[in-house]
Amino acid sequence: LSKEREKKMGYDVMVSYAREDRELASILCNQLVAEGVQARIAPRARIMNERYIAEVSEMIKSVKIAVVLISAYSTSSGQVTRELELAVKNQLEILPVRLDDTKPSGSLGYYLSGKRWYNMKQNEAEPWETAQEISRHIQGEDQEDEGKKGFWRLFKSKGK
Repeated sequence: LSKEREKKMGYDVMVSYAREDRELASILCNQLVAEGVQARIAPRARIMNERYIAEVSEMIKSVKIAVVLISAYSTSSGQVTRELELAVKNQLEILPVRLDDTKPSGSLGYYLSGKRWYNMKQNEAEPWETAQEISRHIQGEDQEDEGKKGFWRLFKSKGK
């Protein structure tokens, strides 16, 4: 897509990932698009030059949400950490997606503490299921569901 067309279309979500998790990032991104979410994955380059840095920075400024894939690879990726720092600086909503049992520490752990986590661990959740959950969250449907549950709990407790 041309840069002008991208700006007109607008993106809701950027998927941040470690190079080794690129295939899963692409699958999740495609599933999000299938759910109607305007999503794209962060580029990965072997050489960090000014053009690449500017592209990533502009992408982060143009989205509302950063979906961050968390794995043993991403927790040791300086690029994922920098993208997360920029996302926080630009006040994006951060949605971490767990790919394995790795627990982030350091600045990643700090930025991800207190966040709602999504699961995409092998044999536990399929990418399309994770994409549906994220899509419902973006559209506010998960909050509606929680609100309804809360209403019915209140209603049931008064009826006792």
